Amino acid sequence: SPLVLESMFAVAASLLLSDRREAFHDLCRAAHDLFGESTDARVQYLLARMTALPREPAIEPQRLVQLAEDAWDGGGHPWHRHALSLCLLRAGQPQRAIEEVDYPSLTELEEWSAAPLNWLVLAIAHRQAGDHEKAKPWLDKARQWFDRNPPNGGSRLHPHDRLAGRLLLREAEQGVIEAMDRALALDPNDAQAWNERGVAYRRLGQSQQAIADHSRAIELEPEESRYWRDRAHANCEAGDWSNAVRDFSESIRIDPTQARVHYLCALAHLGAGEQEGYRDACARMMGQFRETESALAAHWLASACALAPGTVADLPQAVKAAGHAVAKDPDEDLLLSTL
Repeated sequence: SPLVLESMFAVAASLLLSDRREAFHDLCRAAHDLFGESTDARVQYLLARMTALPREPAIEPQRLVQLAEDAWDGGGHPWHRHALSLCLLRAGQPQRAIEEVDYPSLTELEEWSAAPLNWLVLAIAHRQAGDHEKAKPWLDKARQWFDRNPPNGGSRLHPHDRLAGRLLLREAEQGVIEAMDRALALDPNDAQAWNERGVAYRRLGQSQQAIADHSRAIELEPEESRYWRDRAHANCEAGDWSNAVRDFSESIRIDPTQARVHYLCALAHLGAGEQEGYRDACARMMGQFRETESALAAHWLASACALAPGTVADLPQAVKAAGHAVAKDPDEDLLLSTL
């Protein structure tokens, strides 16, 4: 039954996320023994996609591609196209992998709710093909989507698809680190490469390595606001709220127009147990963004003032800001929840 294989898929992804590769390969061998001769398109698709989860697939790459092509020929569903693209990637054919899924019907959320998984395939494939400029926007989109759709956040991905997405996201971050390693070997004074590698390390849970990389970027270009912001994120991950406040504050000094960074600075004050610092941050934010026309800036202003009680004297102004944000974009749930 495809449902049995779907459950095996979820277990396989979980094994890889916990770095139990030998157990993963054992499970793949069992799946191929059970389902390898099936001509059912859904079974072929699940088997191909499960086997292609790691960078080094569990079977010979050309056999993997054939399995995915058979599934696509027999089913023709967008998921089958995704699996084929992933299998081509594993077979060392990044350009063909890109060609399979780089269509609006497969990369726009309005067209297909699982598009973020194709964004990750495109990010990995472009980087594998050596085109880092094309890889970056796809990875940035995927990062934002996964950040805004946590595991229990109600996204329309099935649990086994979300697990597969987490694996692809981890692989994409590792790809960034490898690419930046090569860039830094050529130019150890490339501040952007240090910073990008730091972001990837943080997203892989290696906050201390991230802080070290961001610090080097700051040494090289101390007036680049995003380097301070990114080190602040790493300090938050490490639980060092006081240094996070310092770094967010410096990022704001360099570029005071970043409404979300103001919000994060207020949040870091609360993390550090600094109620007075939090209220001061809200007051500064109110002064900066009181008359903003930007829906997002108004949202971050209102969010900051709503984090804790007793924040600003003019709380009705914060409510007004939240209402302004909703009026600008009434279909955005995040803005509605803030109001």
